[in-house]
Amino acid sequence: MKVIRSSHNQFFEPNANKIESLANLMARIFPYVIQETNRYIKQWRATGKLPMAKPTKKDICLPFSGTLNQIIASHCSALARSFIMKYQKAERRPVERRKKHHLATLKKQDFELTDAKVNLNLDERVAWIENGKGSFDYMLIFRFPKADIGRPKFCLPFKKTSHMRDLEARGFVMKRNVIRLNQDGSFTLLFEKEVSEKQGDKDLGIDLGRNKAITCSDGSNSIRLDELLNKINRKKRGSAAYERAKIELQNAVNSAAKHAIPYTEIDTLHMEKLTGMKNGKSWGNKNHHWRVGLLQNRIIGWAEEYGVHVKRVSPAYTSQTCSDCDHCNKANRSGERFLCQRCGLDIDADINAAINIVRRGALVSLGLKNEVKIKSGSRKILPELI
Repeated sequence: MKVIRSSHNQFFEPNANKIESLANLMARIFPYVIQETNRYIKQWRATGKLPMAKPTKKDICLPFSGTLNQIIASHCSALARSFIMKYQKAERRPVERRKKHHLATLKKQDFELTDAKVNLNLDERVAWIENGKGSFDYMLIFRFPKADIGRPKFCLPFKKTSHMRDLEARGFVMKRNVIRLNQDGSFTLLFEKEVSEKQGDKDLGIDLGRNKAITCSDGSNSIRLDELLNKINRKKRGSAAYERAKIELQNAVNSAAKHAIPYTEIDTLHMEKLTGMKNGKSWGNKNHHWRVGLLQNRIIGWAEEYGVHVKRVSPAYTSQTCSDCDHCNKANRSGERFLCQRCGLDIDADINAAINIVRRGALVSLGLKNEVKIKSGSRKILPELI
C-alpha cells in the first residue's frame, strides 16, 4: 500500500510579482468555488445523490480555461461531498448529542456553504517540479493559459525544508506532478512511500492517559502530559503564553506518538477507542486541552508508515479489571496504582489497562466476545469496537 504525507512550503520574496499573480488568480477563483460547491449541494438536495467525483464538461460553467475549469470543478465536487457526508453523519447522531454539532442543527433545505479554504490540487497539465540550479533545490514550473493569469509559463524556485529532508530520510519520494496551491499563496508538496503490511503475531497494547501520554503493555511509557496541561490552564486564554503552552503540548504529543511505541518490533497494535470526551462535562472542562484525538491520529499515522496493523477496542472497564484474575472492581484502582481486591496483584494502573487492551484485542481478532466480571458478581458483555 502507498502512504501519503504532505509538506508545507513558501515561495521566496524576490519573486513578489509572480507570487502576486498567483494570489490574484486564487482570489478570482474563490467566489466561484463557493458558487459551484453550493450548486452541487443544491443538486444533492433535489436528487439525494452525491456529486460525481469528476464532473463532466456539461456540468462545468466557469469563466476560466478548460483545464483550470476541470481542476476547480473537481475541487468543488470533492468539497461538496465532504460537507454532505459530514452533515449526514451529524444527522445520525443521538438526539442528545445532535444539538451540540453545528451541522446537525441545520435543516436540509438551508444547508449550504458560506466560506471555505481554497486549496487547489494542480497536476502536470499546469504545474510540475524540476531540479533547481545554484542555491535552490527545485523549480516549481507553472503553465497556466495567459487568459487566466496574465503571464505565460514561469517558474518559482524553492529550497528543501527540514521536514522535507526528514520525509526523504524515512524513504518518502516527492511527487513532482501534483502540487497543492493554497489561498495564501503558499504551496503543499505530496510525498509517497510504498509500505507492505506486516503479517506476524507480535502484538502490543497501549493505554492513552492524561498523566502518561502512552503506556505500553510491555511496561514502557512515554512523557507525562499532566504538567503541560496544568501549565495551559494557568495561562490567560488568548495570551501569547497560552498559545506557546498549547504548541508545547502539541509537540509533546507528536514526540510521544513517534518515540514511545516500538513500531519496528511489533506487527499489530491494540489501542482503545476514546470518544465522547467533550467540553461541558466536569471532566471535559478540566481536561479538554488533552489532545487525545491528535494523539490517536499520530499513532495511526506512524503505524501505517511502518506497516503495523491497528485494532481499536472498547476501553470499558480496562482500568478496573485485574489483568491476572479478571476481577473487576472500582476499588481495584487508586490513582496510578492498581491493587486487585481478590488476588492482590500490585501493578501500575496504566500497565494493567494496556495488558487488558491487548488481551481484548486478541479476543476480538478470534471472533470471541469479551466478558468481564463486575463487582456485583454478574457478568456483562462489552460492545466490541474495532
